[in-house]
Amino acid sequence: MSFAIYEGNPGPGYWERDNSHFPLPMSRHLWELFLPAYDEGARRGLARYGSIIDHFDFARVAGRLYLKKCFVSEDQLPARARASEEALAQKLWRLDRSGWPEAREQLRGRLEKTSRHDPQEMSLSGLGKYFVLLRGLLVEGTLRHFIQQPSSMFPMND
Repeated sequence: MSFAIYEGNPGPGYWERDNSHFPLPMSRHLWELFLPAYDEGARRGLARYGSIIDHFDFARVAGRLYLKKCFVSEDQLPARARASEEALAQKLWRLDRSGWPEAREQLRGRLEKTSRHDPQEMSLSGLGKYFVLLRGLLVEGTLRHFIQQPSSMFPMND
């Protein structure tokens, strides 16, 4: 896994700028918060669906997010083929879709509850705990998003 920050070219290979998630430059704080969850979620989601893409390398150039696809090794192909067959046989995308409304409402409810707190009324210690809570919610939602993201490739063929 690579989360490198560059001044210029992100390195050898084919890199694509990710404008869908970050059309504008991202801060180093967001980079360090978001990227580990993006990486873990994408790896888990791609493996669940049997993709031959194993993961992405990430680079930040002038605040912009760049991705490079990294494929599974040849010895991992049979396991990925089995995972793909299982995903298709059990229609994994339908399971992901059916579980999403409840997960979304739970996350939304926690966010709404959190938003009722006024940071101006908090002690310094309370504010620190509040930020930790907010960061945790962002990481949790990001992880869930990228675990389920491969499901969006299937419904049109269902």
